Amino acid sequence: MNPNESGHSVGIRLARGRTRWRFLPHVLLVIVVIMIITGVALSASQRTSPVSPQLQRVQLLRDISATLDMTDGSWKFSGDATPWAVEVAERQSAELCVDGVSFTSEGSERYEVALLGPTVGSLESAIDAVRDAWRERGYEVRDAIPLSSGYPEIVAQTPEGITLAYSANSSGTSLSGRTQCFIASDE
Repeated sequence: MNPNESGHSVGIRLARGRTRWRFLPHVLLVIVVIMIITGVALSASQRTSPVSPQLQRVQLLRDISATLDMTDGSWKFSGDATPWAVEVAERQSAELCVDGVSFTSEGSERYEVALLGPTVGSLESAIDAVRDAWRERGYEVRDAIPLSSGYPEIVAQTPEGITLAYSANSSGTSLSGRTQCFIASDE
């Protein structure tokens, strides 16, 4: 066999091999784009709840009320000096559901309640009492800020997807809750 022929035939084989794989980067790019779009769509669907917004609000107010029933002292809405009342909370409008990554709402809303409460004698006792009550109700509870900080906060996730947070410090206590996001209606 002539060296030119063998070199030539190898060159043809390589060229054919390159031709066959020439579209591979494009195919991989399309696959990656599809995976990203699918991931974003799944992420958005997981941020919205299948439960109606009205039922979510009822569950939120039930959870807030149950927590307040086990605490002493008076509570008020954090935005003003209005004393806590379920009737007042029921009249509040939904808030934009801002995504923590892109800081956009993408047409979704949620109900939120934020309250300020009285001072407590013992931060540890107050936190433990709420933690125990939430666990008895079947909530998943975790420490958001440790007791050693002097500003302890616990966060709970209810089986219905409601998020609750309770904190206590020398200035007082706070309790907040929010529903899952839901698609805003045109009503």
